Amino acid sequence: MPHSLRFLTIVCAVCIGSGTVTCSKTPPPELPPPEPEVSATPTEKPAPEPAPDAEAPPPAAPSAEQQTLFVREMLADCEGESPRKCMQTRSNESEDWSYFYDSIEGFEYEPSFRYELRVEVTARPNAPADSSSLRYKLLEVVSKKKIP
Repeated sequence: MPHSLRFLTIVCAVCIGSGTVTCSKTPPPELPPPEPEVSATPTEKPAPEPAPDAEAPPPAAPSAEQQTLFVREMLADCEGESPRKCMQTRSNESEDWSYFYDSIEGFEYEPSFRYELRVEVTARPNAPADSSSLRYKLLEVVSKKKIP
């Protein structure tokens, strides 16, 4: 609880000729009433209880991002849980190829063709530990070129 201090003012005058001292007291000014005590943590109103027949709101949809993927014309040996063949992809023409361990929903790879794809990438909440945390979905085959 905060404490308030009050001061009493005393004014004294000394008469030089007689040596007498005269003092007068001035009472302290009236203080405003103390402010109510404020809690260190704000109080929150409890959330209203949902109606018994009300449905819970659907979970928020994961945000999706569109990306361009270039897919190489041949599969490469790669290792995930075991040796297998992987597509090789890159985000632009100047990058090196990298292994793509996932699949692209709606895309069917054909060897000897180089692809430019527009895909939707979505985070997969609660993805199993042995799979990707991202989901790829084909939006458009921008180009498909036969490579001899």
